[in-house]
Amino acid sequence: IIFAHSSKRRAGPNTIGKSTLMVEDPSKLVGRTALMFDDMLDTGGTAIKSAEGLKKGGVSEVVLAMTHPVASRAAFEKAQRAMVEVDGKLVRTIDRIFVTDSLPFATRKNGFIEVIGLGELYA
Repeated sequence: IIFAHSSKRRAGPNTIGKSTLMVEDPSKLVGRTALMFDDMLDTGGTAIKSAEGLKKGGVSEVVLAMTHPVASRAAFEKAQRAMVEVDGKLVRTIDRIFVTDSLPFATRKNGFIEVIGLGELYA
């Protein structure tokens, strides 16, 4: 397991000024699947920027797991359409998303987003 940390500085509300990906040995990311964890996806900007850095660093697949699907400003649609150039080719920035149903969310599973129910866990 390789641990990477993404930090950001905001330029204003819902605007990322600078995003930095920190990893001890970036060469160990090449060809691996990255599993990103976050508390929520609001606008999607932070997750997309972090995934871009991982893909440019050689990660073959990015899977995003989060607790709360806030999803303002069409965040999930933006995440699904986001592309980044790697080695002269455009590739999907985030390959798959897992989210809980801590907030109402219409999509259950569509090949890109999968909702994990919390009801049984809470019961």
